[in-house]
Formats: sequence, structure tokens, C-alpha cells
Amino acid sequence: MTKDNRTAENLPQSPVEFYIQDQLVKRGIDINDIEFSSPWGKQSRYLRCGYWREVDVTGMQDILSEFVIEDDDCGQLYMYDIIESPIDEERVAFFTTFETTGSYPM
Repeated sequence: MTKDNRTAENLPQSPVEFYIQDQLVKRGIDINDIEFSSPWGKQSRYLRCGYWREVDVTGMQDILSEFVIEDDDCGQLYMYDIIESPIDEERVAFFTTFETTGSYPM
């Protein structure tokens, strides 16, 4: 298992963020390349992987919104706004229970 070298502010802070992290690790992304953050002074959160690389968010489009910045020096930089609501957290908890136990919660 890879040692997690991220700082506390870049760790997941909600059930939705833990779910996103779990899905990305399952897709082969190193945990140290997954960074959660908040824009300066904002409450919203975003995700970036590695050095702003594009990632496969198949199945997570309802909780991640891709945002691409065109940089003159580096080309396209990808970040993903995290869309959270109580419904999302319930859905994440539901599917996380299924993935860990193999059965749906009743």
C-alpha cells in the first residue's frame, strides 16, 4: 500500500470526496496524486489529479463537473468541481455500503 503524503487540507473531507477518492484509486490513480481543495476563501471544493491531468470520471458525472483551463505554457489543465447535496451523500453511502458488504442496505 502506498503511503499517503498529502497535507491535511488536501485530504477528502466529506462522504462524497471519500467516494471519489476510492473510485479514482480503483482506476489506478496513485492516492498522492489526488488532491481536494477549496478555491481561495470559497466553501466550494474541487479535485485535481497529478499536475492538472485529465481523469476518467465515468459514472461520477453527477458529482464531478469538469473545468478546463487553457494555459499558454502547459496546455490544458483539468480540474473537477465537486457537486454535493444531501441526495448525493445518501447515494454515495448507499453504494459504498454495497461495495464494502456486497449487499444493499435496507
